[in-house]
Amino acid sequence: MKNGIKYEFSATPWQQCWYFVSPPEEMSNEIRENLKFQEEGWGRMKAIAKIGDSQ
Repeated sequence: MKNGIKYEFSATPWQQCWYFVSPPEEMSNEIRENLKFQEEGWGRMKAIAKIGDSQ
């Protein structure tokens, strides 16, 4: 983990050609507030997701 920040949550994936999950709103606001400098186009932020043993 590059910056040492770790968030964990459970969510149901949704699909639009790719699969996505949305973090809880409060968590999303905290991430955006603390890591806004890492935003890319359209407000995207890179993340590493781990589901079971897959990353």
